[in-house]
Amino acid sequence: LYSVLSESKRAFLHEDVGMALEELYGEETGEIAVELAGHFQAAGIPERAVPHLHRAGQRAIQMAANEEAMGLLSLGLELLRTLPSTAARSRQELSVGIALGEAQRNAGHVAVAMETFQQAAALARELRAWNDLALAALGFEEARWRYNLPAAPAVALLEEAQRAMA
Repeated sequence: LYSVLSESKRAFLHEDVGMALEELYGEETGEIAVELAGHFQAAGIPERAVPHLHRAGQRAIQMAANEEAMGLLSLGLELLRTLPSTAARSRQELSVGIALGEAQRNAGHVAVAMETFQQAAALARELRAWNDLALAALGFEEARWRYNLPAAPAVALLEEAQRAMA
């Protein structure tokens, strides 16, 4: 039956299912965040899919499923980049980016994680989001520390965050 539906009808049905599941699960949507993201992505509504991908990615990090988290969060960033550039989109990008850096670091992808944290720090500077700058700096430092890499870049980033929050 699904295969005979037009693309637009499929999109409407995915949106309807996603909205019905959100209503049904209420505060417990984290349990089905991946499914919700899939429905909203299939419906062509990335702005509704991204928060669910973020939640699912964070949940995967908590369960030490870091490779899965990396996939979910990377997809979230990819979808965000299809949306118009706004301050709200940038704030979401920052939050998802910090979570992605954490998953990358936990999975042992240190160089990639450090780059992700640096990108998040740059976005935090633009947004003047000093708490997020501190989170990016701490994530960068933990990645650096785990592998005994040179401390100077991490120290500079941590000091910048400290000054910004003072």
